[in-house]
Amino acid sequence: MKHYSTLYVGMDVHRESFTLAHYALDMKQPTGIVKTDNDYRRIVAYVHRLKEKYGQETRIVCGYEAGCLGYTLYHQLSKVKIECIILAPTTLPSPRGGKRVKTDGRDAANIAQCLAYGTYSPVHVPSAEDEQVKEFIRMRNDHCQMLKKAQTANPVLLSAAWIPVQWDAKQLDAGAYEMAGCFATGRTAGRYAGRIPDQFSVSSKQVGTIRPTH
Repeated sequence: MKHYSTLYVGMDVHRESFTLAHYALDMKQPTGIVKTDNDYRRIVAYVHRLKEKYGQETRIVCGYEAGCLGYTLYHQLSKVKIECIILAPTTLPSPRGGKRVKTDGRDAANIAQCLAYGTYSPVHVPSAEDEQVKEFIRMRNDHCQMLKKAQTANPVLLSAAWIPVQWDAKQLDAGAYEMAGCFATGRTAGRYAGRIPDQFSVSSKQVGTIRPTH
């Protein structure tokens, strides 16, 4: 049995099924086309069979087009130490031979060849730090929306609580967001005295006597 240093596994993935094919640079064409259900463990088993057939030292690179599965399959394979790449669909060349009937097997074979020849652009997969930043931005946007709704629904209460209605949400820290929510629902502001930026600080006795500046 001939050994290959690297095998490329093209995966045409759908919510209901996966179609796999593998290819190496000195193969005439992709081979080993199989269709399975949409369980990543079927891919793991396919990779293990390739290693048993071609040698445990063979490097296996899997890839699929960005689409309905997002990063899920990538993370599942990465956890079991299988190298995986997500390909940007718009960067993939069309198969040779002109227009052909599109099938899952041909798509998987085309992806395998694109991986082998590098005729694609990879999709950036967010790191854990990237995801934390996205979550922080999402939370901040939620707070901004909450503040805007509070200003629209209860401008009188906000005015009586000495919060300038025209403040930009960026001027408020996390404590001020919470304070704004309490004022909008009519709760006391005393517990928040001193928790907003220094340039707006007043004592709780002044609540109701200071009006927003225009």
